[in-house]
Amino acid sequence: MLRVILLFSYASEILSQFDFINLNECKLTPEGTEYMGTLSKTKSNVTCLEWNSLTEQFVENLPDHLFPDGSKVSAKNFCRNPTKDRNGPWCYTKLKSRPSSAVCDVPFCKNTECRVSGPGMEFAGSIESSVSGKKCLQWVEKKNIFTFAKQIKMINKAFPDGTLTAAGRKCRNPDGKISGPWCYVETNGTKYDTELCDVPFCDDTGTVAYSEGSSSGQYFFFSSLPAGGYFNISVRLWNPAEWNEGQVFLYLGVYDIPLDRHDNNKWNSGIEILIGNSGSGIVSQEDAGQTLADTPFVLSGAKWTNLCVQWVFTELNILVKIFESSSYEPFTTALIPIKGTIFEFERFRFFSLGGSPSIWSTEMDYLEECFVHTVSQLSYTRFWLLKKNMAGAFLDFFVKSKQNSTIVFRSAPMVEFHQVEIQLVNKSKMCIVVYNDDNLPIKIGEVSCSNLIDLMEWKYFRISLTKSTLAVFWNSRDAMELLIEINHPYIAGVLWAGFASPRVSYWAIYCDPRGIPPPALLDCNSQGLGRFVGTVSVTSEGGQCLPWTDESSIPKEYRDYALFQPYGGKIACENFCRNLDNDPNGPFCIVRDSNSDGGFSKEYCHSQLLEPKTCKDVGTGSDYMGQLNETRSKRGCKPWSSVMDEVIHINDFPDSSVKDASNFCRNPTNSITGCWCYTDDPTVPMDLCAVNDCDRPYECTILATTYMEDILMYILPSWRKKGLNFWLKAWNPDVYEGLIIKMLSIDSSGAYILIIGDEENEKLKLYYRNDYESGKIFTKCLTNHIQSERRIEKRVIFTFSVILLYAKTLSHLIPSGKWAGYWLRVGNGKIELGYNERETSFFEWKSSNDSYTINPVFMSYGTIKNHWIGISFKCSECLTEITSSEKENKIYPATFRKGDTLNSNLILNFRGTGSTTITLMWSPDFNRRLAIEIDKMIGNISLVEYNNSSESRVLATSTLTYAYSNKRWTEYIIRYSETYLSVHKGETEVLRWKSSFPLLIYWFSVTVRNGTMVWIANCPPTDIDGEPRDGSWGDWGPWSCSVTCGRGYGKIERKCNKPPPNVFGNDCEGPSTYSGPCNDFPCGEISPGTHTLIRRYLSNQHKAREVEAKERVLLSCNPSLMPLIINEANDLNVTWSHNGFKCSKLKYHIDENFTLTISRAHEKHNGVYLCTAYQSPNSILPRIVLEAVSLVVRKNRPSKKVSQGRSVTLKCNGLALGHVYADLSLRWELNGSVWKEYSIGALEMVPP
Repeated sequence: MLRVILLFSYASEILSQFDFINLNECKLTPEGTEYMGTLSKTKSNVTCLEWNSLTEQFVENLPDHLFPDGSKVSAKNFCRNPTKDRNGPWCYTKLKSRPSSAVCDVPFCKNTECRVSGPGMEFAGSIESSVSGKKCLQWVEKKNIFTFAKQIKMINKAFPDGTLTAAGRKCRNPDGKISGPWCYVETNGTKYDTELCDVPFCDDTGTVAYSEGSSSGQYFFFSSLPAGGYFNISVRLWNPAEWNEGQVFLYLGVYDIPLDRHDNNKWNSGIEILIGNSGSGIVSQEDAGQTLADTPFVLSGAKWTNLCVQWVFTELNILVKIFESSSYEPFTTALIPIKGTIFEFERFRFFSLGGSPSIWSTEMDYLEECFVHTVSQLSYTRFWLLKKNMAGAFLDFFVKSKQNSTIVFRSAPMVEFHQVEIQLVNKSKMCIVVYNDDNLPIKIGEVSCSNLIDLMEWKYFRISLTKSTLAVFWNSRDAMELLIEINHPYIAGVLWAGFASPRVSYWAIYCDPRGIPPPALLDCNSQGLGRFVGTVSVTSEGGQCLPWTDESSIPKEYRDYALFQPYGGKIACENFCRNLDNDPNGPFCIVRDSNSDGGFSKEYCHSQLLEPKTCKDVGTGSDYMGQLNETRSKRGCKPWSSVMDEVIHINDFPDSSVKDASNFCRNPTNSITGCWCYTDDPTVPMDLCAVNDCDRPYECTILATTYMEDILMYILPSWRKKGLNFWLKAWNPDVYEGLIIKMLSIDSSGAYILIIGDEENEKLKLYYRNDYESGKIFTKCLTNHIQSERRIEKRVIFTFSVILLYAKTLSHLIPSGKWAGYWLRVGNGKIELGYNERETSFFEWKSSNDSYTINPVFMSYGTIKNHWIGISFKCSECLTEITSSEKENKIYPATFRKGDTLNSNLILNFRGTGSTTITLMWSPDFNRRLAIEIDKMIGNISLVEYNNSSESRVLATSTLTYAYSNKRWTEYIIRYSETYLSVHKGETEVLRWKSSFPLLIYWFSVTVRNGTMVWIANCPPTDIDGEPRDGSWGDWGPWSCSVTCGRGYGKIERKCNKPPPNVFGNDCEGPSTYSGPCNDFPCGEISPGTHTLIRRYLSNQHKAREVEAKERVLLSCNPSLMPLIINEANDLNVTWSHNGFKCSKLKYHIDENFTLTISRAHEKHNGVYLCTAYQSPNSILPRIVLEAVSLVVRKNRPSKKVSQGRSVTLKCNGLALGHVYADLSLRWELNGSVWKEYSIGALEMVPP
């Protein structure tokens, strides 16, 4: 039983956002029941009497709640309308010896730019066209069409303009249509109809959402709650006339299952908050007659009601407080016992809205956070106002669904007439339907597409509406694809969008939910049987599981408490899928039967989640139930039943029995390096298995533990511009862990400290630390690598102060069953943190105080509680590390940044001082490990075996004349297999050892003694020398386009590598990629890219041939590019020309590859041959030269003879080259010397 203890106090305003209408001066509706002004004289200028001064006979039917002020006393002698008189506000005046009622002259509110309320009767703007773009007709011409013809005398007063004539043809709402301003339009010459107008809301600064629902505690549409123990929401009634009867219900709960007040009380899973002018508080069915807080005029249709709900969980109770406006005192407080309820395991996770039609917004809308909405009912209770762009209106959304999810478009949320629906029928089919005048559906479009929607994966859609055209775009393979474009007149009249689904579906409206890390999900099962312990609560058919504690819904055979004991009890099972009776079909749950009214049925849960995975979600692999039975070194695994001992117990396995565990890789010891097994090789009793992570590659994942200040890495220029991408996962799912990231200035005098996952994984905190200020005192000896001075400097003991700059509450910052992906951008006095899949940050701080402004150069990280955490980087990211510690706080895969191969090599580059140790290990849990120790002072390199902290033996050693320097990089290559290990310094082998036992190396670490070492693994060395050098862009690369022709969408990229910046410089300014239209040329033509290749070919391949007379000559036409050219434009007309004249096939032979053959070369064949492709005359490039060849036929005798003193004409056949090359120079040579030189103008753009 949910017990609610209520305390009441009145509150004034907490947060004021919008006040567009001064209610002291005007009314929003014709009756003006909402009017709260101070006018106290009638239309005839007679002073009103005090409402509270009248005798009982005049006010017996006028109770206090009919006055918006809250009472007759508060109403004083102001004009009011407690009787809903159609003439508007009135009051009593003294007439002779008795009071008499008289109407007051309260004017209509006017707003010329926008509408405040949903009906918008106060709108007096200049819009003169309907939502479909039709021109409005004059009001005065159509006055007799009004259905309320008997009220013609009231028509003028129903217009904020004062008269029909003054209203002209502008959009108005004289009859108070709940849907909003409208006008008359002409439909087909002689017929007239009404259409709504697109009048914006005055506070339309972002997302505008509409909600309505039952007042009986029924909820169908749920939204995710922000973490942090509080929730700010602003609500405004749609219709100001409903101020007295209007009520808004806010539900906060654990489940997102459709429920009513009765369900809520049975499940003890949430609270229901009532907000209304007649009283506000927390309601429950058991306390139907409870006292509510007195909250007159808390709801309005003209201003926002700003609510803040706070909750605090203690060991025994939940303390809930509800504030309104700017008061520090709550008007309702509830104390909810926790013991024996779902709140022993969960917090409030979802909210839902019900009650009167209203508009709402939350703090998350303004902070650009993303709600995930759960819908599992075919009823539309929430709508979003379509956003606008230059082309028209659009709707962006992400959806997870199995089938039958619908998006409905309406002119107003409550108007079903002529609505348009997009039906996501199933994974491969979408339909578009409109409803005709008789409200019957007509299908106007259909499209089929594979993998259109999926219950397990977010799918992104954009709906574009331009006049009467609707286009649906879908994100397929990271490119927007047009699914369907359709035209219908009803489309032009829509302004709002709503969402519904008969079974569960998830939506994100105008925001991107991808990248928001989910809670830990340990969803696994052994071959569809066994003990499923995951958090799946949706069946394979999209049914939502009911709580196991609901005995009125759960069949008798599943009510026995003993069935739930292996899972922690019935309450702990919540509504998760379970296999209580070892059903061969796998885990199941009980759902409401969609085929019957009030029935229940058993359904099985999603096979995609429940099938054994071939990978692991949990870092340690304790969730792995796959059937891999081979180790990383390719050794076979023994059955666990043959090696069970006192250390390992069946409860340490995820399987139901040792028999089920068979000889499969498992992790019963909870080793941090993952699954292992006993092997069938006596030389290797146990070995690790290659059970890969389901999402991130093993070779790019680092395991980190205790935070240490003397282990750093450089912040690269690209991280300052684009951010460092990284992924986090708590390695052991049984413990909370957080990450400390410290970012230091170059002299380490100041630092930012970012803590991710503080306070049980719920807080983000940013601190500033100044080493020279007094305050909270710490003592630390820090070794700094001062790169700007090119030296290693030892810093002495110092004190510093820590100041909290910014904190934010977010849930599941570091999950244990899934990776949480982030990007961190570090700048001068600026820190930003965001989700990897989203461009905008969710945590941002910018310094406004020079005292807290530094430009970080170094970064260090480690865990808060000294547990292990997984941190994964992009495999392309090169990490330049700095260590001054003899201890390790991170271990790296031996194949770091490379493929996961057994026999491999590790390339390390060093620069620094001191003695360096590279520790090679099978597992950090195992005492036996090898260490390569490079002692710079002694000048040797050794391989040492350690069995524990005190026992060691030297396996090999050799002299090393020059180990490394702090001024330049030195490369070491460690090569290893099961039988040997060698170390090369550059190309010189400096150590070799043959192993007498199988040498298995899976992890490594780097430490240093008596110095500081900068190192980098399996990457080219970073440029950390010299003064800051900024980067410059290289050339743009080729387009990556969605189509090869006909105009598509794609992108091109360039790299910041000419030159790249050094570690102190800035990355290139501007974007590295450009997206836009591409391949914008007709299909069947040579592409611009190929034309560029042709031009480049002609620039580099100058063909000049000399042949002997009578010789056979073959002239090929660009053979290297011809296949590409034919593939793009197979209908090309390709011809050869000789000195500008087309080569006739009667004189020359031209084969199918466009090779021209001259059978017997003759003097007449001298000149320039061009191979030319001709395209359509309408093409941008109708003629493209593919090949240019000059030919000279030599003869044994002179080609011309002339007598001395006579003139001679020498013919030059090079003019044709002017059609190919630009800026050609032409010259004649005589006996090897230049005789005459000419200049020819540019005819083409190919450089010679």
